[in-house]
Amino acid sequence: MIDRMDLCVGVLPVDAKELISNKKAENSEQIRKRVAAAVRIQKERCQGKSFRFNSELSVDEIQNCCRIGKKEQSLLFQALETFRMSARGYYKIIRVARTIADLEESACIREEHISEALGFRMVL
Repeated sequence: MIDRMDLCVGVLPVDAKELISNKKAENSEQIRKRVAAAVRIQKERCQGKSFRFNSELSVDEIQNCCRIGKKEQSLLFQALETFRMSARGYYKIIRVARTIADLEESACIREEHISEALGFRMVL
């Protein structure tokens, strides 16, 4: 069933100390700009192709658009074995990691992007 969902997010209560601290958080306008930039990156990447967003990438398109280094492949392999993921789950992790990388305007998917994508999958 989890293979049908892209993101699963658990929300914990905010710690009182954190809530009253003076720590600056990213505001809505900053987030909106990052999301708009990520959408622009995805549209540029898929210009003239059959998809518009990372969520629509086929397996062939993932292999072309989502190049993954050796460290990242190792992390994905470990996750596949540990969590006994299906092929569908594996490709969803890559699509989500590509989106996380786009939000950071990163040309390549890094280990931290895959780790974050795995975290979104494993929260239950």
